[in-house]
Amino acid sequence: MYCEYEVHKVDRMLKWAELEFTPGAFAECDSILRKSFGSHADQHVSAAAAGAAAAPEPRTLWEFAPNPHAHLPPRNCYADGIMKGEEHGVRNAYWTAFTGAPPGDADREL
Repeated sequence: MYCEYEVHKVDRMLKWAELEFTPGAFAECDSILRKSFGSHADQHVSAAAAGAAAAPEPRTLWEFAPNPHAHLPPRNCYADGIMKGEEHGVRNAYWTAFTGAPPGDADREL
């Protein structure tokens, strides 16, 4: 991720999937994709909707942390230039790793 706030957004989605991945949330995401990408989004929109009920339980392999191998240190993503869209954070400044067990296989060791 580029910015620390993105870390918190993804963390929330993984911890509270039942609040984040609702039919309304998928519909909002689909609408944004269609506005941004037109008919190119159709394949991804239908795939996301079809797979919504079968999303696996996430398992964290390592927690969110600054990426020690990033080419630059993280930036303040609330700085004026970034907030105005004139600049951006540092690519791959933060990272995490997670995986998911197939539905119905939540107790399996990965």
